[in-house]
Amino acid sequence: MATAAKRLSKDFTKGNVAKQLLWFTLPFMASNALQVLYSTIDMIIVGEYVGTPGLSAVSQSSQILNFATMVCLGFSNAGQVLISQALGAGKRKEMNQIIGTLFSLIMILALILTGIILGARTWILDVMNIPEESYAYAMDYLVICGAGLIFTAGYNMVSAVLRGMGDSKRPFYYLVVAAVLNTVLDLVFVIVGAQLWKKANRIDPVSEANKLKFWLWNNMGVIACVVAFVPVIILLLSNKNLDKKTKTIATVVAIIALLIGGVCSYDFNPVSEEQQEAA
Repeated sequence: MATAAKRLSKDFTKGNVAKQLLWFTLPFMASNALQVLYSTIDMIIVGEYVGTPGLSAVSQSSQILNFATMVCLGFSNAGQVLISQALGAGKRKEMNQIIGTLFSLIMILALILTGIILGARTWILDVMNIPEESYAYAMDYLVICGAGLIFTAGYNMVSAVLRGMGDSKRPFYYLVVAAVLNTVLDLVFVIVGAQLWKKANRIDPVSEANKLKFWLWNNMGVIACVVAFVPVIILLLSNKNLDKKTKTIATVVAIIALLIGGVCSYDFNPVSEEQQEAA
């Protein structure tokens, strides 16, 4: 039992502390960067195709969801500290109790917050004085994301436990599974999405007056492909717990997927607003 628990944890006080902390934080930095990039692209798409009402709806409704997420994240971070302290002191029984309490507390809290958001959604939007043209969009966004709050809280909770134990091996096994699914699904959705994006640009093209904007807008599928696969490749290359053969195969597969998705997503013959008007 003690041996199994030892394999799950990592002692950062032995060896080069700075180096260990650097390798420990890189995956979390990459995850945060990925989330920001995805959010940015989502906002660009909403702003361009739904317009100002949609952009306003997402911006305002997300404040409520961010508040609920931060509440759960705060308790998760507190639990992470307690787990680290108990692990460092060798109090395995106490650590297990902390983990159990953390799971119960976060799940109950997430359910309560979800109930409040869904039950009081009309009152919340009225108090926030959401513009009439954005109200329907804001309601849809709040309901959909509010219903998924428990999954966000669950992710933060599990991540806190793993971070608290300093475990980098098992989380990476989960990452390999997720990376395989991510690679397959991203490749499918990126290519399909890119083709739909190209068709949409043929119907309603943008002006080529600004060359950079014109290129970026017509090749949004390429950008999405890079955002989807590059973090996975970085995590694969930076992980030291995977054997060389497995790392090489996984990295090559991810790079091939990136290239295939990029080539299929690239618009080699984009149509501009000026060309459409001239025709």
